[in-house]
Amino acid sequence: MYLDFFGETNFMIQAKTNPPILANLPFEIYSFSTMEPDRVYQYSLLHQYNCYAFIWLSQGMGRCTINGEVLDMRNNKIFCVAPGQAHRIETTGNTQGYVILFNESFLYLDEHAFDPFYHEGLFRIFSASGGLDVQYSLLRDLNDISAKMAIEFNNRFRFRSEMLIRYFKIFLTYLTRESEHILQVTVQTREVAWVQMFMELLEQKYKTIKKVSGYAVDMGISPNYLNEIVKRVTGYTASHHIQQRIILEAKRQAVYSNTCMKEIAYNLGFSDTAHFSKRFKSITGVKFSSFKKEKFSFLALKGSAVVSVAGSVAVM
Repeated sequence: MYLDFFGETNFMIQAKTNPPILANLPFEIYSFSTMEPDRVYQYSLLHQYNCYAFIWLSQGMGRCTINGEVLDMRNNKIFCVAPGQAHRIETTGNTQGYVILFNESFLYLDEHAFDPFYHEGLFRIFSASGGLDVQYSLLRDLNDISAKMAIEFNNRFRFRSEMLIRYFKIFLTYLTRESEHILQVTVQTREVAWVQMFMELLEQKYKTIKKVSGYAVDMGISPNYLNEIVKRVTGYTASHHIQQRIILEAKRQAVYSNTCMKEIAYNLGFSDTAHFSKRFKSITGVKFSSFKKEKFSFLALKGSAVVSVAGSVAVM
C-alpha cells in the first residue's frame, strides 16, 4: 500500500450544452493514436476545463476552435488552452499526438521550495497566441518524454506521481524556452507586462498582502482591472492566485516541517488561527489536521521504502 497524490483534485471538466467529461486526477495525458472513440467524440464538442491543457498534433491535420477562433492544426503545433476557455478539437485521418491536462498545483507536489520559474512560464506559454511551433530539433525529446508520461499515467507503478511530475516539468521547460523565443520576436502586450509585475509582487508579498486591492495599489491600477487582466492572461483571477500561493506555502510547511498550525498561520500573516483553519478548508476541501496527517503517512511510507532498499543493498 502507498499513497498516491492522484485523486485529490478534480478538474470538473464541463461541456457547454453537452455531457460533461470527467477527469479525476491533477494530471492526465491521452494519445490521439490510442484514444477511445467516446473521448474523441467528446473532444469534438464545445467544452471548457477549469484546468490547463496542451493539445499537441505531431502528425495529421485538423482544427482547434478556442473561444470562437478557428485555428488550423498542423504537424508539430502545440495549442495552449487556459482554464475557462471554450474549445473543441476536430481531427482527420491518421492523427498522432497528445492531449495533456493539468492544474497548477500539480507542478508543486512533493517539492520543498516554490520555484517561480514554472509559475511564470505557465502564463507566458498561454499568453502566446496561435499556439507554439515545436522546433524540429526538439521533436524526439518531446516525443520520448510524452511517451514516458503516458506509460506512467496508464499504469499504477509505485511513486507514479513523482515520476509524472518530473517528466512533465522537463516537458514544460522545453515549451517555456519555445515561448521565450516567440516573445522575443513579438511585441509584448501591456496586459502581459502587468501580469508579470503582479506575479513578481505576489511572490515577494503573499505573506503580508492578501487582498487584490493591496497589489493594485502597488501597481497603480484598480483591483477590478487587475483581476480582469490576470484572468485573461492566466485563466484565473488575481484573488485566486493569491489564495493558491498562500495555501501552497501552508501545505509545504505542514509537510516538510514540524511546525504546528498556529505557527504556520502566524508565519503566513494570520493573527487568528481559526480564520486560517477556515480558509484552508474552504480552499482545499479538507481540514488542516487531516491534510497534515495524510501527508506524514505518505512520507513515512516513502521513507520506509528507501530504508528497506538501502538495507537490502547493505546485506548483499
